Amino acid sequence: MHIIILSAWLILMISAVLLAISVLQTAPKSKRKQKTSRRRGSDRPAAHIKTNSRKWKELVQLLHGDVDTANRLVQGEKMRNPNRSADWCVDKALWQLERDRRG
Repeated sequence: MHIIILSAWLILMISAVLLAISVLQTAPKSKRKQKTSRRRGSDRPAAHIKTNSRKWKELVQLLHGDVDTANRLVQGEKMRNPNRSADWCVDKALWQLERDRRG
C-alpha cells in the first residue's frame, strides 16, 4: 500500500515540475515595462499648449525630461477641466505629481 502511495506522489511531483517548466518556457522573458523614449532635446510643451514656461520646465524636470508624459498629464487635465487655462492645467498636473510622490 505504501508503494502505491509513494508511486502516486512521485508521479504527481514529476508532473508538477514538468508543468512548471513548460509554463516558464512559454512565459515572456521579461515582464518589465519598456522605458518610453524620452525627448531630452526639446523641453517645450505641445504646440497647442500655451503656458508659463517656468511651471512647464518644473513639471518636465520632475518627470526627468519626459516631455511626452508632461504633455499627456496637461492634456488630461485640460480634458477634465475644459474651462480652465493651460497655465492652470500645468499647475494642477504639477501639484498632483508632487502630491503623489509625497506618498
